[in-house]
Amino acid sequence: MSAHSRDRFAEIVRREPVDLAAACHLLAAEADASADRQDPGVTLDALNTLAIRARPLLASRASAPHRYPRVEHSTGPGAVPGAGPTPGTGARPGPGGIPGSGALPGGGVLPGGGGVPGAGGVAGAGGVAGSGGVPGAGAVSGSMAGAGVGPTGREQAGWFGEARGFGALDPRTAAEALHEALGLDAGFAGSEEDYEDLRSSLLPDVLRRRRGLPILLSVVWLEVARRLGVSAYPVGLPGHVVVAIGSPTDFVLVDPFAAGRLLTIHDAAAKVRAAGAAFNRGHLAPMTGQDVLTRILSNIRVLAARTDAPRTRLWAVELSLLLPHHPASLRRERGELRVRLGDFLGGAADLTAFADTVAAVEPTAAAASRQAAAAARSRLN
Repeated sequence: MSAHSRDRFAEIVRREPVDLAAACHLLAAEADASADRQDPGVTLDALNTLAIRARPLLASRASAPHRYPRVEHSTGPGAVPGAGPTPGTGARPGPGGIPGSGALPGGGVLPGGGGVPGAGGVAGAGGVAGSGGVPGAGAVSGSMAGAGVGPTGREQAGWFGEARGFGALDPRTAAEALHEALGLDAGFAGSEEDYEDLRSSLLPDVLRRRRGLPILLSVVWLEVARRLGVSAYPVGLPGHVVVAIGSPTDFVLVDPFAAGRLLTIHDAAAKVRAAGAAFNRGHLAPMTGQDVLTRILSNIRVLAARTDAPRTRLWAVELSLLLPHHPASLRRERGELRVRLGDFLGGAADLTAFADTVAAVEPTAAAASRQAAAAARSRLN
């Protein structure tokens, strides 16, 4: 990524709401130099095309809400036949009789979160309110325009505005239509092999291959939903990001990794328990845009460490440091990587900066970091 592109990335991630599509395009430029030269409009046009193709499905659901959906019988990649509540789980329908729509066993309703208004819709008609949420539906976010990634005239005057009517669809109907459009027709899904492929974390590659990690597939769903005026937000279950269609008080969960299969609250709880955690309602809170980017970059860092790819790990750390909020340990990690790659002075500076930051609360870690910095400088002699 060029210095100019990094400046644009830093600008985008500091705006509210965060423009996930533009940020993910710039992130991909770190892994592929050709992406840095590629017009971000190519990535945005791919998302626009998916939304255009999905519109007739949503329109047909809006005019014939009782039509039997394909989602109920899907056996697509990773899907489980039948998307309704798991028999014997005691799942209660949520508002409007929607399984898994925010109601918990015993009738309790999830409290609103993330500064999102009530069941009338997510702030901005399709985005998560508050810091770093998904941009509002039916409009191109301000960070695109500010970064030189603005909408075309067709987008401004045409179908973007017309699409706002789909926000009136109930969450289950909208989720079923998006499952058909993105999961069954477009073929977006994932498999275990995708966890070992860096391309599964890069949005341009995910759009081209129709494969990716749960979080990147969720970004595709969020961006398409936004373009159609459908309220949606990311939910960061441990080890598996899913998408909620609707608002935090009236929603349906879908798993883009399983081609958009509908999930009940019990399904989500099972995923949390499988990750070794006890389920609580906080697991269903909306993620912010910064949360999403932090998790994407963390996935890349973990993969790079596992495959011994220090240069990939370094750029993932450097982009993480551009986010408004990040742990101090990233500075130490960058220092160690820079030393490993031969930048002894730069690495020593990072290690010293980390030591200065944590000296009062982690004196042992600070002392070790200063020692490593001194060792790095000695290698210049």
